[in-house]
Amino acid sequence: MGLWFSAPDRLPGEVVAFVAAANHLTGMRSVGGQVTVTNRRLLFLPNRLDRMTGGCEIEAPRSEITDTRVLEPGRQAVRSRGLAAALRAQLAVEWGEQSAALVVLNVKALQSALTTTV
Repeated sequence: MGLWFSAPDRLPGEVVAFVAAANHLTGMRSVGGQVTVTNRRLLFLPNRLDRMTGGCEIEAPRSEITDTRVLEPGRQAVRSRGLAAALRAQLAVEWGEQSAALVVLNVKALQSALTTTV
């Protein structure tokens, strides 16, 4: 897909609804990569450098996503999600026992892609 990002493997019949550069906030670390929303899954693939330093992929079936909410930036966000949460809103996504905080330029577009029935 490019120098920084690898292309996600698509399942048969899977259609891409949203793609954007993103950061996944994991504790005090911000993992750079790309978020992809398809008709079946939410995927986050770390960029090649972050993958080599332990950045993890996220794969969440859309049918299992139970909540999405916008988290506002600021001092409180920095305390719980790291420095990258200081200036940009994040989207919290929950599925099963897992959750992720993602930062993209247009958080509302990501939220809409995840909550729109395809």
